[in-house]
Parts: sequence; C-alpha cells; structure tokens
Amino acid sequence: MKKGLVAVCLAVPACVLLLTFTATHDAAGPVEDKELAAINKASVERFQDNLFRITVEGSAGSPGWVVNLHPRAYNEPPEIWIIEAVGVLRPGLWAQVVTEWKASVDLHLPQETQRVSVIGGNKTISIPVPPGGLGEE
Repeated sequence: MKKGLVAVCLAVPACVLLLTFTATHDAAGPVEDKELAAINKASVERFQDNLFRITVEGSAGSPGWVVNLHPRAYNEPPEIWIIEAVGVLRPGLWAQVVTEWKASVDLHLPQETQRVSVIGGNKTISIPVPPGGLGEE
C-alpha cells in the first residue's frame, strides 16, 4: 500500500479552508477517504405521523465529493437525534471547484425526540422537531 496527500479546498464565508488528509492506494487504486462535510443549511419536515425528512445542504471543494447523511443508532429514544454529514472523495483527479450538494434521509422519530442535530465539518446545526409542518435553520 502507498500513501499520498490529497488537498481539498472548501469555500467558507470570509475565508478559504484547506483540508489535507491522507489517501491510501493499493493494487486496485485509491481507497475512498471520509470526512465530515461542510454544511450550510438543514431542515426537518414531517410528511407522515412520526416520519420526517431531514435535508442538509452544503458545499465541497470538488465535484468528486459524495455526501451522505448518517443517523446515529440509539437503544432508547433520544431527546436529540444526531446525524453526521459524511463526505467521501471518489477516486480520481478532481478540479478544485466549489460544488454545492444536497442530501436527505427519512427517519421515524419517536415523540421523545425534541431536536435533530446535524454535525458537519464546519459547524453543527440543531433544529427543533416540528409538531406539524416545517422546521428549518
């Protein structure tokens, strides 16, 4: 296995953030690296009884980033449900161009859950679970 450095430039208001992380290569080519993705906006929408759609928007420094939302698993119903926005840099050479992304996940939230917190690489957004209608931050 060989290791090399990969730099990703993310545009953040009032500054530019350069993330550097290690990419691992094996005989089959580069292995995907994961990082928390920069998030800009998040919303929680109820669309059935206790079924909610959590939508998160952000920006990445390359069109090679694929972002997915990873809800944490709980044994007991939590008051705050934590979701991580995880970006994966696909193998290949990518231009350093700021690219907008949007990801959603549908979750059954129990009545005990009061808030959803989305953790990104640049900040955490905490949104109240709406009793009906739309919650947004």
